[in-house]
Parts: sequence; C-alpha cells; structure tokens
Amino acid sequence: MIKFFFRMYFPHFLRALRSAFFLAKSLSCGIWNNSSYVSKQFERVGIAYSTSLVHAGFGSFRALREADPRQLELALNKPPPFGNHLRNSAAAMPEYQVDLQQECDPGRTAGGRKPRLKVTVTIKNCDIVRER
Repeated sequence: MIKFFFRMYFPHFLRALRSAFFLAKSLSCGIWNNSSYVSKQFERVGIAYSTSLVHAGFGSFRALREADPRQLELALNKPPPFGNHLRNSAAAMPEYQVDLQQECDPGRTAGGRKPRLKVTVTIKNCDIVRER
C-alpha cells in the first residue's frame, strides 16, 4: 500500500512543492517567475523603465549583466551613471544552481527501497553577492 501511494503521489508532491516555491518567490519579488520584467525588482526602476528595457532586449538578468551601461542609459533616456547602477544591481542578484540526486537506501528489506532525495542549492556568484 505504501509503495503504491509513493509511486502514485510522489511526482505530484514534487510538482506541488515546485509550484509553492515559485509562488513564494514571485510574491516576495512582486513579479511572476517567468516574467521578462526582471528589472522591476531594482531600486529606481518602475514598470515604465522595465518595459523600455524589455523592448530594447534587456529582459533577463544575464542580458543586464552583460550589457554596456551606455546602451542601458540609451534605452531609458537616462544620464550616466544610471546604466552602471543597473548593471551592478543585476550582477548582485544571486545566481542559484540546484542539484537534485535521488538515492536509494540499500538497508530496506523485502525488495523495497526507501528513496531519498538530496537537494543541493549553491549560489554561483556568492563573492559578488557578499560584497553588497
């Protein structure tokens, strides 16, 4: 009975857990997780500036990190050093890497195995995040 329950409902549990994580993240940031308006999270950037950045092709943290500050200022019609501020803010956003490993406990008897899930979350740019 337990094996049946586990096989039937464990994938649904993981999806529900993932959805709850994305919902909590979206509510804390004020935008949905799949939104192109990521720059709205930065200080001094509202919906109008965020929309201008998306239309100029800067709809992700990576695009903002790799952008020339003068191109950002040109897209927003703002004077320097606003582009530097924007690029530094994007660089300071943590980049997460999530590793998931499913392991089986060999100590179980009668052919049943107790699955274990090992989740490792690391911040790829922790040195930059610590500075801010």
